[in-house]
Amino acid sequence: MRRLLEDIKKREFTTGANFSYNLDREFELISSNLNLIHRKYLDADFTHFLDKGRVAVLNTFSGGILFLKAPEAIEKVTIDSRSQSKHFHVSVLFMSESRRPENIKYKPGAGKDETVQWSVESIFPNFFEYPREIQKAMLLILGRIVKRICEYGRTNFAYMKIENEFDIELLIDGQVVSEVQVELN
Repeated sequence: MRRLLEDIKKREFTTGANFSYNLDREFELISSNLNLIHRKYLDADFTHFLDKGRVAVLNTFSGGILFLKAPEAIEKVTIDSRSQSKHFHVSVLFMSESRRPENIKYKPGAGKDETVQWSVESIFPNFFEYPREIQKAMLLILGRIVKRICEYGRTNFAYMKIENEFDIELLIDGQVVSEVQVELN
């Protein structure tokens, strides 16, 4: 299973026009480790994600918690899958408690930490049905998508003025299972 995660990390994640992409290669990698029932779940989850979940992820970062008119330093981003509540808890931790006024003008109460919750149904509806190792692989894919949004967005989106490199921590019930680094080059 460790090899599965390494294979996912090695693959280049690219996007097409209007930030479109597919998950065919990732599906093939993960599904080869699954029984028939979990394989059907994975197919349904990836189809759902491409139809609806990707919009939630893109909007969360490009127009939401990383809406940055002026550059700000980010400490880290976390995506924590929480089995008890059946949610993904997503947060951006900024370096400073004092945020730039133009970045929080329409966000009352925004501070050092901005958070959002995604219901599991909106991203990968069957996420908690998989063995932990498959959950790790799916989180890694999600992390790589967010990495791509951040790297692409800082030069192509009007309001994503990221000024430093940072890690995206991927967690299951509060425990870090993987990290992905956002790079500026």
